[in-house]
Amino acid sequence: MEKEKYHFGIKEIDQDHDKLFIIIEKLKTAIGNHQEGPVLEEVFYQLLDYAQPHFLQEETLFSQYNYPMADEHKLHHQELIQRLINCIPKINTHECDEILAQEMVTFLDSWAAHHMTHVEPTFIELIKQNNLSL
Repeated sequence: MEKEKYHFGIKEIDQDHDKLFIIIEKLKTAIGNHQEGPVLEEVFYQLLDYAQPHFLQEETLFSQYNYPMADEHKLHHQELIQRLINCIPKINTHECDEILAQEMVTFLDSWAAHHMTHVEPTFIELIKQNNLSL
């Protein structure tokens, strides 16, 4: 996935989103190298560790600036978090085989593309209109 394609011209946000794409690439590499559960688990935790504070930061701004699309945006965040939370325990029980991990990559690619093209732009406008810094 071309991460620059999803840049919004706000350095902090673009760098933060780049982290997401880097972690997704790590997952793809791990799958391509037929890595075992512990490696996959580490990458899933990296995704969770990235997403939770990033989403919290955004959602705090939603409240402060009465962002009109806050509920929809939060639901999209929750969708990713819930998928990760549901998958992580399966890794340790070997239910998260290569097929399930690949399904997660497909979900992440689709989720990120949709989020960056349909969900995030209205939030970016809020940031630009209010000259917010993150």
